[in-house]
Amino acid sequence: MKSKSKKRIVVVNKEENSENWCFVCKDGGDLRICDRKDCVKSYHPECIGKDDSFLESDKYWACAWHSCFRCRRSSNFHCYTCSNSVCHRCVRPSDFLQVKERNGFCSVCLRLVLLIEENKDYDSDGEKVDFMDRETCEGLYMEYYLIIKEQEGFGVNDIFAAKDRKEKDNNRSGSISEEFEDKEDSHTDDDTDEHVNDDDNATDDDDDESEDDEAYGSKKKGGAKENKPSEKMSVIKNAMNSNHLEFDGWGSNVLMDFLKSIDKSSSEKLSQNELTSLVIQYVKAKSLFHPKKKRMILCDERLQLLFGRKMISKLQVYDLLETHLFEDKDDSEDEELEYESEDNDSDDVIETKRQRKLDSEKNTQKKVAKTTALQSLFASIIVENMKLVYLRRSLLHDLLRDPESFEEKVIGCYARVKSSLCGNNHTENMHRLVQIKGVKIVSNGESYLLLGDTPDEVCICLVSDENFSAEECEELKQTIQAGQLERPTVKDLQRKAEILHKDLTNNWISKEIALLNNLIDRYLERRRKLQNPTEKLKLLETLPTVIPDPEVTDTTCDSLESTSP
Repeated sequence: MKSKSKKRIVVVNKEENSENWCFVCKDGGDLRICDRKDCVKSYHPECIGKDDSFLESDKYWACAWHSCFRCRRSSNFHCYTCSNSVCHRCVRPSDFLQVKERNGFCSVCLRLVLLIEENKDYDSDGEKVDFMDRETCEGLYMEYYLIIKEQEGFGVNDIFAAKDRKEKDNNRSGSISEEFEDKEDSHTDDDTDEHVNDDDNATDDDDDESEDDEAYGSKKKGGAKENKPSEKMSVIKNAMNSNHLEFDGWGSNVLMDFLKSIDKSSSEKLSQNELTSLVIQYVKAKSLFHPKKKRMILCDERLQLLFGRKMISKLQVYDLLETHLFEDKDDSEDEELEYESEDNDSDDVIETKRQRKLDSEKNTQKKVAKTTALQSLFASIIVENMKLVYLRRSLLHDLLRDPESFEEKVIGCYARVKSSLCGNNHTENMHRLVQIKGVKIVSNGESYLLLGDTPDEVCICLVSDENFSAEECEELKQTIQAGQLERPTVKDLQRKAEILHKDLTNNWISKEIALLNNLIDRYLERRRKLQNPTEKLKLLETLPTVIPDPEVTDTTCDSLESTSP
C-alpha cells in the first residue's frame, strides 16, 4: 500500500500579519490580537471593556467577530469594518448587506460607507460629518475603509449591486433558499457532533468552537438518539426563556436572587463585566471548574437557575448574562421568534416560517423606528427644523388674538431681529435668529419679547416679517454650540412644532394668497400697458442703442484705425 503523504503545515506568524489598528476605534497603539485561528483583528483593551493587564494575559480570547451579535451562535457573515457579525439564521432580520462571499456591512457601517462613496458632508440627521479630518472618528473610519476596500477587492458598484439584490430578495416570499439552509444546518450539525464528542485531549480551539453548540443541545456519542433533558432541567430552561423572565429594576429576578445568595447588594446597577467577575469568583470559591477541562464550569443549583444549563464554558458567562439585563430584554424577545420548534410537520413548518417572517418584519420596523428616535437626544439646528418653530411679526400678531395661549405657543420658539437690538454689532449678518425666553404685555397693549442671549426687551413691532437665511441659521447653531443658548431637544421641538402647526400653516397660506394677488395685479397692469396703442407705438419708435466699452480710450481707437487696412 502506498503511504499517505503528510500534509504540509504552514506556520503563520500572527504578529506580522495582524492589523496595526484597533478594529473598534480604528486607531493605533498597544493592541491585543484575537486568539481565534486565522483572525488578524486587533483591539485596544479599553475599547472592549478590559484593563491594561489584558495585553499580557495568556488566557485564550476570541473577539466578538466570531459570534452572532443577535443570538451569540457561531457567525457566518462578517462586517468588513466593525466587529458585528451574524449567523445564517439572523442575517435577514439584522439588515446585513452581503457584498462579497460571506463579508459585507452591518446597517450602521453601510450608512457611513454610502456617505463616503457619495461624497456627502451631512448625514440623514443633518449633522456635519468630516471624513477628511484624521483626528475624528469619521476620518479614521474612512482611512480604514479604503484600506479594507483595496485588500478585499470590491468597489462601489459591488455595494450598489448588493443593495439591489437585497431589495429584490426582500420582495420575495420566504427567507433563505432551502438548499443553502439545508447546507448550513448540515454543517452546523456536523460541527455539533465533532465538538461535543471531543475527548479530554481536545485542544483549546476546539473547546471554544464547541461552546455555542453545547448551549443548544447535542447528540450522544453513538449518534443514534438525542439527549432528553430531565424534567427539572426542562423547568429551568422554560424559566430561562426570555418571555418568562421577570425583571426587578435593572436585572431579572433570577439574577437578583443570585446576587442576594452571595450577599451582594443589587441597589446599584452592575455592568456585564462586573457580573461576570462575580460569577467567576463564585465558581472558584465553590470549586465548580471541571476537573479535566479546566475552562468548563459544572453548574450547581444556583448557576443552573441562572444559566439553565448543567455545564457551560467560562467564556460563555459574559454572553449568557446579557439576557438577564433589562436593556437586552427586547432583543431576547425578537430572537425567540427565530428559534421556535423545528419538529413540526412540513405544512406546519411552512406556516410557522411565514408567520415568523411577518412578526420579524413588524418587530424590525418597530426597532428601526425606536432606534431612529433615539439616535440623538438633541434636535439638529438646520433650516428645516427651525422653520417649524420660526415666528414672523405677522404670525405673532395673529397669536396675540388669543392671549391665554400666547405665552405657551411663543416661549421656546425663534424670531428674527436686527443684530443691533441684541447688542451684537460684530456679526456679518444684519439680522439674527434668537430664542424667545419670555413675553411681557404692558398696560398700553404693547407686547415685548424676552430674548435668550440679551437682557433687553424687544417690541414685537421690531421683529422681522421675512424669512431667515441659511447663514443666520448657521450663526444660531454656533451660538448654541458655544453654550450661549440652550440646545433644543427633539421632544421639546416636536411638541412645539405640533402646537404651532395650524397657526404656521394659516399664516403661510395668507402670505401666499397676498403674494399671488400682488403678482396678478402686476400682470394685469403690465398687460394693459402692452395692449395700449400709444404704449405699443412708443416701444416701436424707440431705437436700440449700442453701449461703448468705457475701458477703450481715444488713443486706442486711433491705433486700431491706423493698423486697419
